[in-house]
Amino acid sequence: MYETHISVCDSRGVYPKQTVLCDIVGYACFKGIPLWLNVIDLSRLDVMQKDPSEELLQTAFLMTRRNFPAFSFFPFCGASVIIQTKKKPHLPTVLSQAKRILSGRKSVPLLYDPYRDDSLGSNEAQKKIEDIRSEQEYVDLFHCTKKPFRKQVEEWSHSFELSEHNLSPLAVKRYYNMFKKSSRFIHIALHYFVTAARLMHNHFIEDGGLNLQLTVEALIRDFMEWHSIVNKKTAAQRFQDSILLPYGHMEFLEELYDARNLFLAHIDEDMYTESQNIDDPDRYCYEHYESVSWLITRYVRHKNRTKPMN
Repeated sequence: MYETHISVCDSRGVYPKQTVLCDIVGYACFKGIPLWLNVIDLSRLDVMQKDPSEELLQTAFLMTRRNFPAFSFFPFCGASVIIQTKKKPHLPTVLSQAKRILSGRKSVPLLYDPYRDDSLGSNEAQKKIEDIRSEQEYVDLFHCTKKPFRKQVEEWSHSFELSEHNLSPLAVKRYYNMFKKSSRFIHIALHYFVTAARLMHNHFIEDGGLNLQLTVEALIRDFMEWHSIVNKKTAAQRFQDSILLPYGHMEFLEELYDARNLFLAHIDEDMYTESQNIDDPDRYCYEHYESVSWLITRYVRHKNRTKPMN
């Protein structure tokens, strides 16, 4: 049995206008409402809960503009259309079903929090949840304020910021497929990269810079595993010698590393003085975002075409 969640994104983000549907994840924008699609194999819940596919697709979107993050993806969703199928679903098909539900052309059960209903006891509330969740199609509005569903959809359609960045869905798919084949440490790096983009968009610049450095460290850790190198300093030097970046970008990564050691992972002892470091994001964040994005794609491609060192 499979469950596809077509989830309304968090309103604090900045989202694409284009639709990209992959294997078990996808993204679509319907009537101004950004939607994440996730297919869950209910027989493999333990594996699915650890699947990084959503962040891999988010990174793929981010790679379409390198100089500053075009999007800010938040990991929280307030409501979802749930569609259950016996076989692995075809994402365009379930997206069409979800659009019919959101547009009001098809009526399905709505799951609000029944514990807020004073007329229901605890057992009745639990039974109501179980009854609705046993349906093949329903809308999970558990964390939403109860209101007419058409009014809720209308409110959603005016609640989101959509980026004007024009991207190629085919390019996003290619990046996603490349990342999907990568190792766990590369997936860890992409997690920190997506987090850095979100933090930068929301003006948490020091935290964004630190997450960019964690991205680099995860890639070096992958390099160590790949080439069976024990010494981190040796691995970092070989890593730097192996990856060719556009002019000037390796220097930015060295600058990012210095900033991390000086004041990102430690207190800025000069804060609130004329010598403070934290108010100069060009030293550790803005230009370094682009450098880290190049490092990710150049390293993954280098790894795909190169054999490990002896």
